[in-house]
Amino acid sequence: MKKTAFIYIDQTNRDTLHSYIIGNILIEKFGFKVVYCNASDIIIKFFYFKPHIILMGNADIYHGDYIRLLSHFCDIVSMPTEQGIINETALIERILDGHNKHNKDYAPPAYENTKRIYLWGEYQFNALKKNTSSSIYKKLFITGCPRLTNFNIFERKIKKIDNSKTNIVLGIALEYELNDMNILDFMNRLKKNFFLWDEYGGSVDKFVWLNHRVTLSMIKLIDFILDNKKDFKIIVRTRMSDSMKNYHFINNRVSFDVSSNTHSLFDKSDILIVGTSSIGVESMIAGVPTFSIMGIEEEEYLKMGINIQNLNNYSKIKSFDDLNNLKVLCDDYLNKVNNKNFYEHISKCYYSPKYKNNKIIHPAYFIAMDINKIVKNSKSYSNFNFDERYVLLLKKCNVSRFSLIRKLMIFSLKSSLVYILFLIPYYFYKKIRTIMSFNIKNKINNLNDSKNVNKKSLDEIYKILKSKYYLV
Repeated sequence: MKKTAFIYIDQTNRDTLHSYIIGNILIEKFGFKVVYCNASDIIIKFFYFKPHIILMGNADIYHGDYIRLLSHFCDIVSMPTEQGIINETALIERILDGHNKHNKDYAPPAYENTKRIYLWGEYQFNALKKNTSSSIYKKLFITGCPRLTNFNIFERKIKKIDNSKTNIVLGIALEYELNDMNILDFMNRLKKNFFLWDEYGGSVDKFVWLNHRVTLSMIKLIDFILDNKKDFKIIVRTRMSDSMKNYHFINNRVSFDVSSNTHSLFDKSDILIVGTSSIGVESMIAGVPTFSIMGIEEEEYLKMGINIQNLNNYSKIKSFDDLNNLKVLCDDYLNKVNNKNFYEHISKCYYSPKYKNNKIIHPAYFIAMDINKIVKNSKSYSNFNFDERYVLLLKKCNVSRFSLIRKLMIFSLKSSLVYILFLIPYYFYKKIRTIMSFNIKNKINNLNDSKNVNKKSLDEIYKILKSKYYLV
């Protein structure tokens, strides 16, 4: 019987490429059947494909609910996201308490129901080791960060930029984004250029307030470049895959990268601008000169007591005029990446390179290898087939099949009615948005404007990585 593995994709832009790499290794090296799923289809696919193991991201909020249910039927392994948090207290809080720390609608993260917890490096391992139970500690497993697509920094291959270079491609990774809930409020603030903490009366999280401010600074930076740097080309990458439509007001000279991976962005960009995201460190490891716009907002962060320790890795833009002297900017960047402290940080927090056949082993290999080992050695469900486990679970919950089906039908009927009532106003809303965004198609990066092309690009990237690094 062929082994089946599920790989859960939470955020398309962030999770697709490394999930695809892990999946391909499982297929090519270990003979797995791999199914990709997300929050909307995991349950339906689960009961159809009946997997032996699931690779999840976080084990908190609704992901934790999935884990608690599905762990009755198969093994679950977890790779927490947001491991790039440098403040140890914040890292521990995010992983062990999850996103639901203040949300009592959900139980604590379901790590007790997982077989393994994959971590990027010694920093994350040591932080959790000191603050978790022995049962959780036994599950910790260091693999390196599988999101890394290029290890040029370890080979001292760094893009060099000076004032003589023309047609510079500037990548901008947006982080704190507009969405359907805050777009009108944001546009009003953009028009007024008016941001005051006091107007919220202290009732709104200060971090959210600053997020809007960072987004505004990035949009202003784009305007500055378009007005003053005619030889610059700009590629903008949004954090969420469907966020691009919210930026229809940005100039047509700006391209959007909507690929489901960062590889093409790093490959095309001569320079990358970020806020605080770990995508900046991933870019630096790929050898791309990377700068944080938070130099402009640093004073506000400090005033409000927000930790910005992770910004110590970046060269920071203090003003838009810094872009007028790229040599000075890039020299500062080179000083950062040539410092031994930077390499120590990368080795502890992201990946300490391991080699095989004179090639760097990609972190995804260690995850795939461990998944295969768990399935191979698993005895948890060897005495039951899938349907028998389903019946046992119903008995454990004291629910009959008929009762479960009836409850599901009632729930589906109620959900359908709510959905229909919601669709009517939403239809008109989308019509209005379409009219507002009539020129958005012109801004999409042509390389990745369809699912077929995107799938092709994933195959191409996988072949490139396979030729450069050890995968199978």
